[in-house]
Amino acid sequence: KQWYQRRVHGELKKWQEETEKMKKIIDGGNEAAHKMSMHDEADRVYAANCKKWEAVAAAVKDWITKMEALVKMWESQAATADKVTAAISAPAASEMKLEDLEAHLNSLKQMFIEKQKMMDGMNPSV
Repeated sequence: KQWYQRRVHGELKKWQEETEKMKKIIDGGNEAAHKMSMHDEADRVYAANCKKWEAVAAAVKDWITKMEALVKMWESQAATADKVTAAISAPAASEMKLEDLEAHLNSLKQMFIEKQKMMDGMNPSV
């Protein structure tokens, strides 16, 4: 799962970089239009494109924030699951008390609930 998480996060960062390049192109077009004697239509097009770009940039930022939180949750779940697995698979070698094991299991359960809420927030009902 971690390779997938990193790949998705990397794709989101790439998307963010591409949107920043688009903004530079839009701004460059606007600068060129202002060198013309009549640029009213170009100004309207520029304003419309900037509005679209702002929506895309906001979406990118939102998805990056969501994915970073989800990756952090997955990493925490994996670490907790590893502790629980180690304690259960080799109880004699583990120094974990039964109360600690129960606390880890409850923590894991809560993380799954929180992760599901995060996933539901990313996939709104159609």
